[in-house]
Amino acid sequence: MPILNTFLFAALISAVDPVAVLAVFEEIHVNEMLYIVVFGESLLNDAVTVVLYHMFEAYVEMGENNITALDVAAGLLKFLIVALGGTLVGIIWGFLTAFVTRFTSSVRVIEPLFVFIMSYLAYLNAEIFHLSGILAITFCGLTMKNYVISNVSAKSHTTIKYTMKMLSSSCETVIFMLLGVATVHNHHIWNTYFVLFTILFCSLFRALGEDEGVLSLLLLLEFSYILVGL
Repeated sequence: MPILNTFLFAALISAVDPVAVLAVFEEIHVNEMLYIVVFGESLLNDAVTVVLYHMFEAYVEMGENNITALDVAAGLLKFLIVALGGTLVGIIWGFLTAFVTRFTSSVRVIEPLFVFIMSYLAYLNAEIFHLSGILAITFCGLTMKNYVISNVSAKSHTTIKYTMKMLSSSCETVIFMLLGVATVHNHHIWNTYFVLFTILFCSLFRALGEDEGVLSLLLLLEFSYILVGL
């Protein structure tokens, strides 16, 4: 397998999905800070994965022999712009929401609506300018957590909290259903060695450490592809 395809696959597969871990955390009522750290890390991983995937996808379309040093530099620069730009957009919308909710004391009923709409607008605003929508909505939420919560009433806070929990659970269910349907109905080329090596290296290097793991995963996946003749 060409090295660019290896990078593309590694960027996709190296992100973690802590849905099961978070579900256990909720059941045993772990420390809130631990929950936030694990959840936040997974969100940032997903956001970075999306940006990296699109970057390597563009490189694959260009072809390995057509990529110059300028293209690599442009890709890295675009990565920083997309990531930091999405973060900045989210923070701006978070502060804007905090400003608006300072004047809703007489109409508490619309406070949850403002929070939901402004969060979605942060995502749309980032996507319009081809920035990271995931990072935008993540940092918008982090900003709201610090500056909006003190402006809304207790009833509005409860409404926001449980509505988001319901939406989160519903979206996760729909996503896994779609993945299951796609897995069953789409035609796939199965390679047992490919699957086993991927699971082995992902598990091994996630245990050793994320930063070293991703780099080593790239190298060992390439080795495994050569080994099994892909």
